[in-house]
Amino acid sequence: MKRIAFAAACAAALGAGPAHAQFDFLTEVFEEVNSVTIAVQGSHLPGSRGVRSRDGECMGVGLCGMTAEVLIDLPSVGGQDLELGLGTSFLRGFESTEPSLDLHGSLRSFPTLTAYLSLPEEWGMGIAEPYAGASFGLAMLWNARGYDADGLEYEVEAETIEYGVSAGLYLIKPSGLFIEGAYRWRQFESLDWEFPDAAGSTLPAGWPRDLDLSGWVFSLGWQFRLRPGKGDEKPAATPPPPPPAPASPTGR
Repeated sequence: MKRIAFAAACAAALGAGPAHAQFDFLTEVFEEVNSVTIAVQGSHLPGSRGVRSRDGECMGVGLCGMTAEVLIDLPSVGGQDLELGLGTSFLRGFESTEPSLDLHGSLRSFPTLTAYLSLPEEWGMGIAEPYAGASFGLAMLWNARGYDADGLEYEVEAETIEYGVSAGLYLIKPSGLFIEGAYRWRQFESLDWEFPDAAGSTLPAGWPRDLDLSGWVFSLGWQFRLRPGKGDEKPAATPPPPPPAPASPTGR
């Protein structure tokens, strides 16, 4: 599904109601935004189909990139805090396992929706707040190109549904720093190749018709608090007792 179709569907859904109702809905949603996060990412592709990390890039960590996300408060369930993350990310540094294909490009995920659950405080041993999450979203090959042995350029496009699980630690000191590990399933069941005029209309032998970019993702980032989270809010101070009434005059 093309991103423009996804955007059109969202616009159609919003257009189904009165303008003031749409504005009120968006306002209420963004009033619940408590934080913005930015992180650097490293990814490892163990046994992925058709691709591997490119030697000499990303300081040998595999794939690398960045991610950004806004966090929105959700109603608590069973006394546990829930948050919804709306995010985007990219990864680069992969190449094809087929020797005759010189593949370049990036992997982009947008939008990604993640539901986060705060875990019991004792799991953090007093130094961090642990959490877990489950996510899904849209992933696509971004600005991807393939080159054959003669240097001919082939454009390639692909989109898929991305889903995964994650767990992390939000450090108490320094407050804002977090580390996270996740696994993401990204299986591109078909690739849309665009052939140059000089190549005819036949895909070179051995070139992939599908790709699997599933793998581990590790993030290190900072959470910028826009307002206190539900777990950070301090109870209202108890008002001081009223001063005692003045003593009655003698004889009354």
